[in-house]
Amino acid sequence: MISGLLKTSLMKYFTLILSLVTLLLFSSCKDDDNDAFDFTGTWKLTSVTVINTSIDRNDITLTSKIEATESCLADEFLIIKPDGTATINSGSKLKVMLQLVEGTEDEFEQKIDCTQAESTSTYSWATGDYSVTNDDGSITTGSSPGYDTIRLLDENNEIYISGFATPGNPLTISMLRNDNSSENQTVEFNGETLEISEFRGFAFQRQ
Repeated sequence: MISGLLKTSLMKYFTLILSLVTLLLFSSCKDDDNDAFDFTGTWKLTSVTVINTSIDRNDITLTSKIEATESCLADEFLIIKPDGTATINSGSKLKVMLQLVEGTEDEFEQKIDCTQAESTSTYSWATGDYSVTNDDGSITTGSSPGYDTIRLLDENNEIYISGFATPGNPLTISMLRNDNSSENQTVEFNGETLEISEFRGFAFQRQ
């Protein structure tokens, strides 16, 4: 859908999901007695939250929320089908780079570049808790008590993107993308080369 820069462990990935709960306007947990949330249907992207953080320095973290407009992110759709497949149709490519603020030596800003680029990707999808066997043989489990969750899986059955139904609002879901296909970006700072990771949160509205 949208290219991103992310290279992190599953544990750090899911820790960040919880921190994005506030950014993406989660307000309360659902009643566990309710029926399971129906994710099937067509969802339109309304905004992308981009977090850039330094792997080497804890004091470098920047966040931007980019709203979908006619000039950027206007035609991004997630179609979740009852047959267990999901399609992401995109009309934009969003690139976010970290750079020094002009005239400063220690202040960073996010440079946002959005261009037209059509693409279609298909995934399988599943809901509920799950477990993943890591390269070292250990097992990482994922669960979100009180939330209805969904994850999109690529052809290798690896998680591409995970999300939550927004409690109390059946018309919105929020998702966090895990994309290990891209390398982290680097920036020069005080003679050091810093590695910068990127996390992206997506808000969708049911059509």
